[in-house]
Amino acid sequence: MKNDFDVVIIGAGHAGAHLVNVLVRKKFTGSVALVSDEMFQPYHRPPLSKDYLKTENVESKPLLTGGALSNPNITFMPGCRISAGDLKAGLLTLTNGKELGFKKLVLATGASPRKLAIEGADLDGIVSLKTLVDAEKIRDSLFQTKDLVLVGGGFINLELACSLAGAGRSITVLEQTPRLLQRAVSPIMSEFLKTEAEKLGVHILLNEEVSRFEGEDNHISHVVTAAGERFKAGLAVVAIGSVPESKLAQDLGIECTNGIVVNKQLQAAPNVYAIGDCVFFPDPMASHSLRLESVQNATDQASYVAEELAGSGQEGYHAVPWFWSVQGDNRLQIAGLAKPGTKLVVSGDPADANFAVYHYLDEQLCAVETINRPGEHMLARKMLKENFSPTEAEVMQGPPLAFAGVDAQYFSAVLLPEKPSIESEWIDQVRCVSLSPEPKKRSVEGRYVNATCRLISQPFVVAPNETLQHSYDIFAGPKRPDLLENYQASESSQYGLKNLMYYGWFGWVSKPMLAVLHFFYGIVRNYGIAIIMLTVLVRGCMFPISRKQSQSMAKMQELKPEMDRIKEKYKQDMQKQSQATQELYRKHNINPLAGCLPLFIQMPIWMPSMWLSVMKPSTSVALRPKTAISKAMLLLLLLSMLAHKLFIPAMDF
Repeated sequence: MKNDFDVVIIGAGHAGAHLVNVLVRKKFTGSVALVSDEMFQPYHRPPLSKDYLKTENVESKPLLTGGALSNPNITFMPGCRISAGDLKAGLLTLTNGKELGFKKLVLATGASPRKLAIEGADLDGIVSLKTLVDAEKIRDSLFQTKDLVLVGGGFINLELACSLAGAGRSITVLEQTPRLLQRAVSPIMSEFLKTEAEKLGVHILLNEEVSRFEGEDNHISHVVTAAGERFKAGLAVVAIGSVPESKLAQDLGIECTNGIVVNKQLQAAPNVYAIGDCVFFPDPMASHSLRLESVQNATDQASYVAEELAGSGQEGYHAVPWFWSVQGDNRLQIAGLAKPGTKLVVSGDPADANFAVYHYLDEQLCAVETINRPGEHMLARKMLKENFSPTEAEVMQGPPLAFAGVDAQYFSAVLLPEKPSIESEWIDQVRCVSLSPEPKKRSVEGRYVNATCRLISQPFVVAPNETLQHSYDIFAGPKRPDLLENYQASESSQYGLKNLMYYGWFGWVSKPMLAVLHFFYGIVRNYGIAIIMLTVLVRGCMFPISRKQSQSMAKMQELKPEMDRIKEKYKQDMQKQSQATQELYRKHNINPLAGCLPLFIQMPIWMPSMWLSVMKPSTSVALRPKTAISKAMLLLLLLSMLAHKLFIPAMDF
């Protein structure tokens, strides 16, 4: 039996699944087959070494989004392997005997963990981590043993060690080289990550080569090193690198060298592309090819090939490589590729768990490693993309101080130096000073809570009879836009306080509503009444939608018995349950989200608008008798309640 497709994708990891997602978003009209050797739907793999092992049930996060699985042009084929193929004929044969015809073929076969070929390597309790099944084995083993030996000091085992540390476990990491992540990060970063893991109770040994595994009743009991050291182990995780899955490509007659060899358009042969961890592709920044193992590389290459399949004319593939690893409370991010012989420049102090390491080859920036500095990581990616290199002095000193302060949800207290120019250096350090209780660090934004700040100036030499004068502006008050825009650091629009006000995605709604609110305030001179007036106005405008919402809810109440039958019938198959429910909605012309628009519009109106209006100081504040405003307030409240009653009829549930 033969099925013909416009595109066949082999491999449902990050590269293959992302390619499907992009094709669906681009409304690709051709037929697509996604072939996977796993029985699961495509899932995110980075959490396997972290969050999945901390929960009672290992639940995968799906990779296919945007209705890809229900798209009629997409065919997902789980549990399938390719046994043979003919590129000229555009034909693949599955191990079950079925045949797939294709016009375009995409190989996204990924990479597999490198095996340790030593005595005892086939004992139970020795695993590598790649798939959801592997994660389940590790999680199940944690209920049986507290003694873990992790062979290899790379990203996977360090993430595992930091995730599983504690709970009475003994975790030992054995690394063959003189330092952790020797080929991936700088010596400074290696030492930092080692120190942080050891703080969690992880035992790390370097220059230790594993010579054999020992076992009892066919299950691992000890790991033995070449030096004769024996480590008790009820579970051993081997993570010593990976090898590209290129056997299928070789069987198809495609050139393979440390992966599937492709050109700058990621083509391995006419009408054949390769993407992801399995690919050996040209480095546009050098004269050689390389293979990268990262989610970013897989998704970037998938996006590029999606454009190729859609017929878009493109230049050769080029993207700034970047990577990340979460180890305990620390987030390591790397932009670019470090090369041998680079000069290292450090910004920040590793002791603070907040620093960056810049790699320079001659005067050219080639990579940046950051710990808990997401903003600097994004800046590094932009600099590398634009081929911009800051000087070493700029990296070490950091940018001059524009302003410093303490930020709260609705208020800020900020000090702005009145300097001749923003480049002038006055302040040497701004240190966080903890209040009570001890502040908790927010590493995502580099901010602290329950804290104030101390400014430490640079040393200045003042001669006899000379004076030194520094001037500062201080802002302390509500974060109101018309106030904040008056405060600029050294008259520099780039460094002002107006960015303290954040509307998020709903600025296009909030700002017009604020204007209406202030208009009502100008009439009644009372923000409480103005808010009620705006409420009545919004509800009046939303009357047709609110009525439709109530009608839909009434219909759904009538169909509740039938919906319960669908849930019971398909309780083991969520996809069929969803399809049957949607079919029921279509049959009775029901939109379950009908009428929700008022809620989504009013929420962003009131969240920023109410506090802005309430916090806005009034120039006519005075004590008034209660009766002077109670009648107007009562009238508007009654109008609001009446509008609510008319627009959203009561229902019995």
